[in-house]
Amino acid sequence: MSEHKIIVCLDDDPDDRDLLTSAIKDVDSSFKVINGDNGIKGMYILEQLKQIGQKPCLIILDLNMPLMDGVQTLTEIKKDPVLGEIPVVVFTTSAMEKNNSFFAEHGVTVVIKPTKYGSIVEQVRELLSYCS
Repeated sequence: MSEHKIIVCLDDDPDDRDLLTSAIKDVDSSFKVINGDNGIKGMYILEQLKQIGQKPCLIILDLNMPLMDGVQTLTEIKKDPVLGEIPVVVFTTSAMEKNNSFFAEHGVTVVIKPTKYGSIVEQVRELLSYCS
């Protein structure tokens, strides 16, 4: 599988993960979505992919997750020279302004989760542009 067709999606809400995965598949079925429900699992997934030489084209990250939240996960991703090159989009329900400068500093786009599926599909079209 091409490294440009893997997206890692980290979100503790199974409904949100399912909606996002469905929207990605609806927009372009050639993408493989690997889901995790917290930052610790996400880092494990990313390390496993790195070890087999596969780099995701995008990491979609929720902020509010148990064990390791989005800010902590992003901090760990950015510490790694390989993982740090992967585009990260924060996809969240909360617009936590205190983190906006942190995300801007790391070149991370923050997207507020749309509530309607059609809007999610539109958002996914934009997110997939990071994978070109």
